[in-house]
Amino acid sequence: MDHSQKQFDHRLQDVVSFVIAETNMIMDKFVVKTQSASTKAKTQSHLAVNITANDRTRKYPPGTFHVEDGMLFCSSCNMVIDHV
Repeated sequence: MDHSQKQFDHRLQDVVSFVIAETNMIMDKFVVKTQSASTKAKTQSHLAVNITANDRTRKYPPGTFHVEDGMLFCSSCNMVIDHV
């Protein structure tokens, strides 16, 4: 490889490096960077607040659920349901 070919290769490498750097800078303007679900701080609970077992029974047809001692029960299987 002669001297002029080496110069050409070096210039070509510089141009390619420059184009890649410019492309990355442009793309950074368009890429939306968000936190992953694991790094986000939990800000709110999705659980219902201040809803009683009686409130839950009213949301369903009569006979679906019933309340005993403040606990929500499935009327067909008589199992306790977590109403929160």
